[in-house]
Amino acid sequence: MADEPFALPAELEEFRALVREVVEEKIGLARAAEIDDEDEFPWDVHKIFVEHELMGVGYPEEFGGHGGGSLSFAVLIEEISRISAGCSLMVLVSRLGAIPVMLAGSDDQRRELIAGIASGAHQMSYCLTEPGSGSDSVAMQTRYERTDDGWRLSGTKRFITGAGTSDAYTVFATKDPALRAKGISAFLVFRDRPPRRSTSRTHGSRPTG
Repeated sequence: MADEPFALPAELEEFRALVREVVEEKIGLARAAEIDDEDEFPWDVHKIFVEHELMGVGYPEEFGGHGGGSLSFAVLIEEISRISAGCSLMVLVSRLGAIPVMLAGSDDQRRELIAGIASGAHQMSYCLTEPGSGSDSVAMQTRYERTDDGWRLSGTKRFITGAGTSDAYTVFATKDPALRAKGISAFLVFRDRPPRRSTSRTHGSRPTG
């Protein structure tokens, strides 16, 4: 018999079965339908994901995640989406917001956010799109400037999945639109703290904190 064109390793099939059991037994189609009808953030489902260590899948253990790579994360999203595509977004969106920090943030930022996402203490969102720019990100108009107290951001973002629910946001801004891509940085913004630039490697400096 010819080998299958693609087969997951046994440990990932075990992981798939575990996630399937959790989402079918703890969420189910009836609750998924309620979530779609109510159009509100399902905090009860978020708690389930945290308790079963699903929010930390795909993040490095050294920073407080639960390990596993991109394939593990893809299996997780696939299995959650079988029951509720909306619930899969709470996992996906936090990761989208965390990726710039994982790539260019400080170790302290990585540790705080990844451990926080895994434990349920933090949720993240990603702020790129503006009224006048979307996929054409170099056309963004949101500005940043250095002040005596840190950083000041000014501008408007839109289509922020998780806005209001998330407490941490990766916000993209430019020093000067004329600089195009070379002027863009990302800032880690908490609801109750000043913004911190997280793309330090792009500019060759340490992130402020």
